[in-house]
Amino acid sequence: MRENKCRLYSRISLIFSVISSLPILFCIMNPQSDKDEKTLVFIASSVFWAGLIAEQVFIWMANFQRKKLSENEKSAYPGIISFFKTKPGKVSDIVLIVSVTVFVIMSAAKISVNVGQFILLFLIVLSFRFHCITNGKNYSYKSEKKKRGAKS
Repeated sequence: MRENKCRLYSRISLIFSVISSLPILFCIMNPQSDKDEKTLVFIASSVFWAGLIAEQVFIWMANFQRKKLSENEKSAYPGIISFFKTKPGKVSDIVLIVSVTVFVIMSAAKISVNVGQFILLFLIVLSFRFHCITNGKNYSYKSEKKKRGAKS
């Protein structure tokens, strides 16, 4: 049961990562008045911080459940410095690498300065967050348990 909670909390944290990353796309909008711009900034900031806080709460909850399950856990690197640990981690790592590369090229060549770069920034932020979560201990706990031959 706790294993299911750990997996559920990890997945919910991914959902809040998407929600928290969406305000980057709000930068594409072009408000017509100062009042509209202030409203947009307030909404974007609120969505970003609420999503970020909720994401972290669910990561901590998943971590708490995982620690309860594993007494003799081997030391593993945190997700931020782990690459290609799980299938979703591989996808997010590839998207991150490609997005950063294309963003640097577009910035150097001054191509699509507005819309294209904001979309790439969204992909960079989202794939980086997914990279950290999907390559981390909480997300990979189930796959590591299967590799060791333990029952689900």
